[in-house]
Parts: sequence; C-alpha cells; structure tokens
Amino acid sequence: MELDRQVAIVTGGGRGIGRATALELARMGASIVIAEVDKAGAERTAADIRALGRQASVVPTDVTSRKDLAAMVQQTLDEFSRIDILV
Repeated sequence: MELDRQVAIVTGGGRGIGRATALELARMGASIVIAEVDKAGAERTAADIRALGRQASVVPTDVTSRKDLAAMVQQTLDEFSRIDILV
C-alpha cells in the first residue's frame, strides 16, 4: 500500500507502538502528525521521519482533553489541509 500525499495523525507517536506505527506509515509515504504528551519523544520520532524524507509535525496533545484534540485537528488542517488516517 502506498500512502503518498496522505496525512496521518498518530497518537502516542513518541514511543512504543505509536512510534513504530508513525515510522512505518512514513516509510509507506505518508506525512505524519505526532500527537503526544511527551514532546521530547515526539520530536525524536519526527526527526527520524524527516530523515526518511517525509514531513513530520509535532502537536503536544493529551488525548483525554477535548481542547487538545480540537487544537490537534486544527493544527493538522492548517498545516496539511487534510486528515486521511487517524491512529
């Protein structure tokens, strides 16, 4: 499956399964928005995604907060104009 021109939001993308998922989606061609409370971990993942030649953005997000979720969606739309995948 090729994901060129697709935009994926990956929650918890700073470590563990979320990080692995973000990296794999990037390898498949997607641009990645990392929604994560651990900003340092998210930045490390974003750097690895950029090293693959893909776009990556970090949005500090507590997924239990409606305000944070709304900001995550808005920032993604502002930067990429679309959301295709949500993990």
